Order: sequence, then structure tokens, then C-alpha cells
Amino acid sequence: MAKEQNIQDILAEVAERAEETRDDATKMYRSKQPPSDPSQVYSIRIPVSRLEGIRSLAAKRGVLPTSMLRSWILERLDHEEQSAQVAEREIRPTAHAVAAEFSSVRVRPGLFVVREAEPSGRALEYRLRERLSQHHRRMAEV
Repeated sequence: MAKEQNIQDILAEVAERAEETRDDATKMYRSKQPPSDPSQVYSIRIPVSRLEGIRSLAAKRGVLPTSMLRSWILERLDHEEQSAQVAEREIRPTAHAVAAEFSSVRVRPGLFVVREAEPSGRALEYRLRERLSQHHRRMAEV
């Protein structure tokens, strides 16, 4: 009981001091430089059935659930951007090699154009699709 009384006395003192100085101007601290990469709030909907799993996983890692979700999203975004760059580097030479086999096709960066409707155009499409699916299977293994 002595501890409770002691805590109540301390809280009463703190409240009294806060009440005495409540109208005093307080100094606000702000950074003089704007943030290098400002953030924006973005709401997402997560099924209620999954929230407890997110909370428990975050607790195991010792982080807040929002921080963990934010890091997951940014990691995935980085992964997708890197995959797109790798795909561009790998697919372009493949497209050029396949196109070189067919004289009716010209390849410009990022654009595949079939100039004439020949049976070889369908063959080109088939081979490109096959090579792209092979590439996607390799990327899925990573």
C-alpha cells in the first residue's frame, strides 16, 4: 500500500507542475533540412484472419508490424526492379538472335515488329514465347 501511495503522490506532483506550466511557451524542435526521401502514408487492406500472424511474427523479430510490412514491400519492390533489369539484359539478346534467323523481322530496342505476314512470323512468335517461358521458369527458381 505504501508503494501505491508513493506513486499517487508522485503523479500528483507531476500533474501539479504540469498544470503550473501549461501556458508556458515550449520550444519546438524541427530539422532544418527536409528529409532526403520523404514518406507518404498508404493504406492497404489485410484480411483480419492474417493480422494475428503478422503481429506474432513482428513480435518474434522485435519490430513493429508496420515496420516489418514496410520493409517487406520495399524489399519486394527492389527485387522486382532488379528482375526487370535482368530480364531486359537477358531477353534482348535472345530476341535479337531469334530475329536474326528470320529476314522478315526487324528488332528495335524494346519493340518487336513483324514486317510481313509469313509462316516464319508464327514460328518467330512461337520461339520467342518458348524462350520467354524458359526465362520465366529460371527467374521463378531464384
